[in-house]
Amino acid sequence: MKRTSTRAVRIGGEIAFWFEFGSNYSYLSVMRIENAAVKHGVKVIWKPFLLGPIFKSFGWNTSPFVLQKEKGEYMWNDMVRQCRKYDLPWTRPTTFPRSAVLPLRVALIGAEQPWMGEYCKRIMLNNFAKDRDINSQETVGEVLAQLGLPEIVAALLLFSSAA
Repeated sequence: MKRTSTRAVRIGGEIAFWFEFGSNYSYLSVMRIENAAVKHGVKVIWKPFLLGPIFKSFGWNTSPFVLQKEKGEYMWNDMVRQCRKYDLPWTRPTTFPRSAVLPLRVALIGAEQPWMGEYCKRIMLNNFAKDRDINSQETVGEVLAQLGLPEIVAALLLFSSAA
């Protein structure tokens, strides 16, 4: 029987890719999915979501990697191994898990835009390589400006201050 990943489900010539900006294992996947999709001739359908509400539905107030110390220590060691294996930059975040509501909002707007993959990679690098707060207007605004999206930066600043 063929195994199907819980993070990505193949749909014909597309792959629905569910990910969370605060998730360390999503980091590994976001950084590699576009190359894999090109290699296999499929289009990535970006599906950002938040793990926080799922954790809360189980009665947890944070990640199981924080709640279960042994599982958490294994995960941190695994991240070092996996990042080395895939040649990805890695810095253990000083805050984990990080809130990612703001980058998620932008990702929902940009899910079908050609800049989506690069946006996601840059947000993930800010979290897992540069150890920056990815839920800040400063970080998200910088990423959008680097991608040449000043209209989204302006909307972000306007709507974030109103929310």
